[in-house]
Amino acid sequence: PVLAQEQFPPPSSTAETTYRLTGFPSITIRFPPGAWPVGETRPLRLSLLDITPSSRLFAAAERGGRRRVAGRGIFYEPSGIQFLQPVELALPYYVDTDFGDLELYVHVFDLTTGNWTRKPYSNRKAFPVDSVAGVVYAETMTFSTYASIAVPPPVVTTAP
Repeated sequence: PVLAQEQFPPPSSTAETTYRLTGFPSITIRFPPGAWPVGETRPLRLSLLDITPSSRLFAAAERGGRRRVAGRGIFYEPSGIQFLQPVELALPYYVDTDFGDLELYVHVFDLTTGNWTRKPYSNRKAFPVDSVAGVVYAETMTFSTYASIAVPPPVVTTAP
């Protein structure tokens, strides 16, 4: 179910633009100058999604081991738009939930495969997980459906 939705004009081509979802100030999207495609006039829309245990998104996130949905999802539109440089997303996670040794990452949902794919942390943040604001920062080059998902830490191997 959609919990909140808001539409915004295309971001500035000459100045950094940040949009916040009304009522959810920690949910942001930040566009550096020139990130929005030239000539693209469609507005952007953010929809806050409740990823319930009965949903396809929830089942896909928790498939394959020790992965847990860590927060609500955000559907960014227009879906499929390609940016000219990385855009920073701030996605919520449940601060009152103990995820144990799992690590928080933003993931994007792939409609073709039905799987979630981890996105890189934002290079603009010294600490990509903000436990005070309850958000995880990531970068993307396209719009789609995103959510915070807690996953096992990467396995580090050393050469013998």
